[in-house]
Amino acid sequence: RTFSSSPLMICPLILATIALSFNIAYVVLLFSVWRRQERRFQKRDIFLIQRSAISIVTICLMFCSVYVWLTDGVNYTSTAVFLTLSSTSFLYIGGSKVAQSLLLYTAVIHPLFYSAVLTVEHCVYIDVFITLVALVHGTLDGLSAASLFYPSKSFFDCSLHACQYPLSITIIILRLIGFITVGASYCTIMVKLRGRIDRLAMRSLRVNLLIVVLPALPLMGMFIFTTNNIRNLAILADIEDSPCDQLEEVSTLTTLVQIVSITSFFWLLSLALDPIFNVSSDSKISSLLSSYGLPGTVRRTRSTASHLSGRSLTALAATAAPRVVLPAATI
Repeated sequence: RTFSSSPLMICPLILATIALSFNIAYVVLLFSVWRRQERRFQKRDIFLIQRSAISIVTICLMFCSVYVWLTDGVNYTSTAVFLTLSSTSFLYIGGSKVAQSLLLYTAVIHPLFYSAVLTVEHCVYIDVFITLVALVHGTLDGLSAASLFYPSKSFFDCSLHACQYPLSITIIILRLIGFITVGASYCTIMVKLRGRIDRLAMRSLRVNLLIVVLPALPLMGMFIFTTNNIRNLAILADIEDSPCDQLEEVSTLTTLVQIVSITSFFWLLSLALDPIFNVSSDSKISSLLSSYGLPGTVRRTRSTASHLSGRSLTALAATAAPRVVLPAATI
């Protein structure tokens, strides 16, 4: 409650409100485009809609968690919920962006497979799988991380040396593996697609990588700080310790609050930037905005969302199957 009126609390809440508004507006625009194109979704739209929907639900639940913190104080349940939400959101955003980049890779490198075999239903199944994996992994992360702060309230016995330190190090290693996997996947795709796609498509890959990496570094810093101060943070959360013992660790709590606020700021910033970039790079949404008298951002004859220029795709189709007339793939 002490930090409820500080900029460290107010700035993330303001940014969360902005991110929520942007994602809601983006979903409305996507469904408006969907109605204009005879109620048909393209393959990439599945990931875009689900990503914005998860961001909307996550931000709303985050507001509920913050309200509980400010009214009833911080406890094991609210901490676990907040950590679960942030972890699930981050995992899904990373997974969906990798899947979307692989979709682009498939359309460019294997246009026949993309056009004739891969369907929207396949993208739905992939998206559901990513969502379930992110939800399960995020829930385990949230419960495990909350147990580090509240070992006496955890649903499993978690002593300092036998459980807390190994668990914290395991979380850091798993996170690091995830960051490296996402970064390596993006770098590999960008190297393989260099010279095969236009500048806008390559810029799209770079911006998507930036949106994934943006909250990653502060998040790793928070985990490392937590690992180095597990014992001090556990004393703060354990009501069985005396107030004097808790008072000695207030400086640790202050530092942690600052790190969490900074991490939340960059995480929410990535949630706000994602729909902005998607709108600015989608010619269909730009034409929709132009029809309402608003300035369009993209001026291209084909869908910018496809990330494919007509010439490059035609050349690829002719190289892959000279005697097959391949329609322009649209991601």
